[in-house]
Amino acid sequence: MTNGFQHVTNPSETVPAPEKCCSNAPITGLMAYDVYRRRGDAAFMWDLTPRLQRWMDWWFTPERDMDGDGLCDFVGNMESSLDNSLRTDSGRVTAIELNAYLYGTLRLLSEQWRLHGEEKRAMACDVRADRLKAQINARCWNEETGFYFDLADGRQTRIKTSGAFQLLATDIPDARQVARLVEHILNPDEFWTMAPISGVSRDDLPDDPNGYPGWDFYNMFNMTWFSLSGLWRWGYQALAAKITWRLWRLIFWTDEPLAPGDFNGRTGLVESCSPDATFSVSLADFFLRYIAGLHPDAVAGEIQVAPWLGEIGKLNLTHIPYRDGSFSVAMRKEQGGLRMQVHNDSARPFNLRADPAWCEQPPSLRLVKPGESVELFLAGNDDVLLHDNWSPPWE
Repeated sequence: MTNGFQHVTNPSETVPAPEKCCSNAPITGLMAYDVYRRRGDAAFMWDLTPRLQRWMDWWFTPERDMDGDGLCDFVGNMESSLDNSLRTDSGRVTAIELNAYLYGTLRLLSEQWRLHGEEKRAMACDVRADRLKAQINARCWNEETGFYFDLADGRQTRIKTSGAFQLLATDIPDARQVARLVEHILNPDEFWTMAPISGVSRDDLPDDPNGYPGWDFYNMFNMTWFSLSGLWRWGYQALAAKITWRLWRLIFWTDEPLAPGDFNGRTGLVESCSPDATFSVSLADFFLRYIAGLHPDAVAGEIQVAPWLGEIGKLNLTHIPYRDGSFSVAMRKEQGGLRMQVHNDSARPFNLRADPAWCEQPPSLRLVKPGESVELFLAGNDDVLLHDNWSPPWE
């Protein structure tokens, strides 16, 4: 990964002409940071830091920020995950998700520079990120609609896309704005489709769903990853679990050994991307985070637990990667809550922390030494939101 990233961020390369598609959604840094938080490999993250900085400098050039307002553009439809969407029909677009990813990368770069005593570089990233946040809220947020819109020719497109929900993984919106975005996710006339969350809102699509062969009505796993992460971040854990459950139910009915990259939100069927291992890993990650409720943070030396098992009565998971080793978990529902046993298979201790949404007995922070097991009882809170009795229409 680092060798490949070195190649694409070679500082001797010139920025291609703006009319050419020459990049893609800049999520590499955010994915690398997620690996770093899970594995705790500080050398890995530090090795990537100057390369990520060069990439950010590449994005914030006049070719990508033509009016110098601090907001960057996709210059062609193939740069976006929604590559043949109606939102990119006009070509150049100041895409919400692009600027969300850039903002997140700038914040992690600031953290890394500061950890290594590079205060001047850290402050430069913070200044750029602060400006980006202010511009997104000033120019892309629409108070009447309660939504963040892309910009085309400096004006809001008024097409609602799942790009807005990528902002949930950041601190760009405040709690009130987050609540309004969640209303759009839950609206069946917008993003609460057969496979939530679709690329473009249902009420912004053409009347003839077969008349436009784009990604617009599909759930795209790469964008869903950030949407779910954001919902969890802002306290909507049960909603993140509910969306994950719906996607898993669709998988059960595909007759495919691997997961597809998307589902048609209108039918719930797989109609485009072929199943492959990458998409399957994404769906497995959704399950570990939002159903099993396991959130390892090797940098902090702890594992946060907040299971939302829904219909599952018991669950056993082994050899979950953590730091230089792994851990194993066994869960089972009991009267009044859920009993969990966690075993440390790594060479270092970690703390086990129950999410505040749960009432744990005994106390919430427990030390688990190498080779040891700890048992917790989590009382209550397998939220009713999960039990909507939904199933695919062909079930």
